[in-house]
Amino acid sequence: MASSSDVANGDLATHTQYNALRADVLSVHDHDGSDGSATISATAFNGTATRSANITLNDNVKILLGTSGAEAELYSDGTDTHYRSINGGLMIAQSATPPDPDLDQVHIWRGTAGSVTASAAADLIIEDNSHAGLQFLCPAGDNNYIFFGDADDNDIGQITYDHGNNRLSFKTNAGTHLYLSSVGNLQIGDNSVRGTTVGTKTIEIFDGTAPVGALSGGCSFYSTSGEMRVMDAAGNATLLSPHDENGYWIFDSTSGTTGKRMKVKMELLMRRLNEEFGGGYIEDVEEE
Repeated sequence: MASSSDVANGDLATHTQYNALRADVLSVHDHDGSDGSATISATAFNGTATRSANITLNDNVKILLGTSGAEAELYSDGTDTHYRSINGGLMIAQSATPPDPDLDQVHIWRGTAGSVTASAAADLIIEDNSHAGLQFLCPAGDNNYIFFGDADDNDIGQITYDHGNNRLSFKTNAGTHLYLSSVGNLQIGDNSVRGTTVGTKTIEIFDGTAPVGALSGGCSFYSTSGEMRVMDAAGNATLLSPHDENGYWIFDSTSGTTGKRMKVKMELLMRRLNEEFGGGYIEDVEEE
């Protein structure tokens, strides 16, 4: 049976029975009895342990993994717990027969996704042989965040889920510019709502800076002074909410080629034509 002095002198590997060895703290010493490092081989613990106890390591005492401790180390500095991979990545496997970990990456593995290699730019890989997911949990009135930062700003980009309002928001260049509301409304530039009925599944664009110039193969939709406009690829801007300050229907468009703006009072024109040609072309319908 191993004695405590045997353990202290580093002779644990020569004993095969530990059932009667009673210890509240296991200390590993050099052969001369002083505190230091020791190596425990695969054959050191080949007995049957029946007693349980804590193994306590002092601050900054490291558990070194691999040949000569060259693969990884685990220790506490008294405040934080440190795991450091010296050579290679970290594989956290939740199922049998995981692959080798990816170099310098943390891989959470619950089954193979097939013949696929993770991007070298990924620091964290989550792999499953079925659905794979990432979840954030917090109290109902709080928020979940994903931050994107750099040396100049640690949250210059951000995705936030606001559980109090059930709203998703997106932040770029240190400003929140896009919201998805609890009723499916997509809001660009602000999250204000209409005073009477909010509506559902709408797209709301708030005032910003009007675009200028050509846009190859695209169109720009934007708001100026609360009016909806569209600019085509050539830079021609046309009003899409065609009512003037008196509520009359108008046509308003600016040419990106000539720079000239045409504004036509369409409602007044149509009413005049209706009068001139005998009526029947315009019908005023009361909103229910």
